Amino acid sequence: MQTPDANVNVEHLLEKGDPVTEILRVAHETKAGLIVLTTHGRTGLRRALMGSVAEQVLRRAACPVMTLKTQKTESQPTEQAPAPAGS
Repeated sequence: MQTPDANVNVEHLLEKGDPVTEILRVAHETKAGLIVLTTHGRTGLRRALMGSVAEQVLRRAACPVMTLKTQKTESQPTEQAPAPAGS
């Protein structure tokens, strides 16, 4: 990936496992200066039921964490109510 500034180092990694654990492990091993995450911005009951990777990383990371709220686009699926029984 090319960055606007040649002084910015970007590295892409794909890891398998619990997202929070893996993000924190890789950040520690690479001595990351910043973790950037996107978030859906869920609140209340929806966040309680689904959890928040971003929130857990924010609370546990040793380095600064920047979160960006994602914007819904037409290409993103929308939530649909479950179909009535017998449909």
